[in-house]
Amino acid sequence: MTFERLWAKEHAVLLRELRAHFGGEIIEPKSDRRLDSSLQRGYSVEPSYFVYPAFQCEISGVPLKVEISEMALDGQVSLPDERTVEYLVLRTRSHTPGNFRIRPEGIFDRVRKALKLHWEHETGDKEFDHLFNIDLPDHRASPALARPDVRALIVQLLPFEYLQAHPGGLRHSTMIEDPQQLSRDYVFQRLERLVELATILRDDHSDA
Repeated sequence: MTFERLWAKEHAVLLRELRAHFGGEIIEPKSDRRLDSSLQRGYSVEPSYFVYPAFQCEISGVPLKVEISEMALDGQVSLPDERTVEYLVLRTRSHTPGNFRIRPEGIFDRVRKALKLHWEHETGDKEFDHLFNIDLPDHRASPALARPDVRALIVQLLPFEYLQAHPGGLRHSTMIEDPQQLSRDYVFQRLERLVELATILRDDHSDA
């Protein structure tokens, strides 16, 4: 669990640059008095010491949110750990044609696949399928993933821990290991790609 904001300086600069370029607003963290009291143990510490501000705006008709989280996926539970792991999370609020969860494929995934110990969705694009582990709870998103332009955008969004689509929109998470990952150019490029992907998926959903 994070007891301080390791990337506070870089994140604050990024949010100011995002607001200057896109408009939108910076959302300060809300206080949870019960959580604050259990963590502070008598010390006077501002609630924002533990939680990062977030940023939200709209680009090309797609609502976006930028935040730092301890969870790589929606629905995960953050557990205490000796090492602090934080993720830059980019979200869209948009319609998607079904759910999917995509992550870069590792050596153990390939071993399990070779031994037929694990099933995953395959698009038929061998290079793409070699790059990613694709989890589809149903086949509603299959037509979208069959599109070359969609697959190309997903590749351009690398590196990431997970790219997740659900009824509320898209969620792109990247483990923060270097200040460069919070730089203006790095984040702007990924936001542009994510908006482009969200627009294609939204239009696919509307046509369905």
